[in-house]
Amino acid sequence: MGFWKQLFGGGTEEEDENTAGASGLPEKMAEDPAEEENRDEEEPVLEVTPGKSGGTDEEAAEDDPEEPRSFSLAVEAALRVKDDERGLVVIGMLFGKIRRGDPIYIYTVQKPVTFASAVRIEDKPGHEVTSASNQMVGIYINELPDIREIMKYSVLSSRQPVLRVTDYRSVENPALVGLARIFRKFQKDQNYINLLVYEICHAQFIIPTTVEVLEETGEDGRKKTRVGIPAIAKKDDPSVRIFPLFTDVREMVRWRGLAEGGQQLKVLPLNFKTAVSMMKNGYSAIGMNSFSNSSLVLSKEMITSIVNSEGYRREFS
Repeated sequence: MGFWKQLFGGGTEEEDENTAGASGLPEKMAEDPAEEENRDEEEPVLEVTPGKSGGTDEEAAEDDPEEPRSFSLAVEAALRVKDDERGLVVIGMLFGKIRRGDPIYIYTVQKPVTFASAVRIEDKPGHEVTSASNQMVGIYINELPDIREIMKYSVLSSRQPVLRVTDYRSVENPALVGLARIFRKFQKDQNYINLLVYEICHAQFIIPTTVEVLEETGEDGRKKTRVGIPAIAKKDDPSVRIFPLFTDVREMVRWRGLAEGGQQLKVLPLNFKTAVSMMKNGYSAIGMNSFSNSSLVLSKEMITSIVNSEGYRREFS
């Protein structure tokens, strides 16, 4: 119980600033911890009409402000409940809002997604609450027979797993988002970095593209179009162009001004390998979810460390 109190006594995680460059991976990158099927198939470019662009800082703290109970939590510890061999309590920083009885999907690298529910929530040891939001919590679950099924840095999320990506609207990355949100706290833990890099390398992302209709016509008589990728400008140096990468549509529409100007927008699903190839054309870094508390910045040096690792080359080259 002492370790539990220590976790709660550590205070809440500070929210990341909603700016590009708020965080980035350390220079030392590890190999991918294990292999997974390489999702390298090409996806079609699809049209989208963005909803509200940007949002308040309070909204950014929520997993999705339009959903009443949307949450994620990266596990910092999992403990056996006394006198209940199947009962477990997981402890970590909660982002979003959870209520007792809410369904939970547990994401662990290279393991099937596990389903559970919150049977008890504590905002401090021994103090039960019916709901909690954006704070350290202990969540009791009792569906799992073995504590080893919940490892440190597993991610609890309200997001259901996506069995197959069909278009940009079905792209979801609950595990990656949950891990990215605790980067500042655990960036010196190499095991955490291993898992984070693994999720990045195996994720399916989306990027927004602009479509400009030109005056020039093609052989079919139709006007030609030019497709471009908007760059994110670094706050302290607007000349630095950052390649935008998003884990899902909700993250993309936080980009203030993206839909302004009347230009036509389309969304392109792509994997990390393709993003790395595309960002070489005039971009200084990759910015993931640059407008929320799950933002990460990967510099060219960091990306080089990832793609040159033995594990990455063995699986993706």
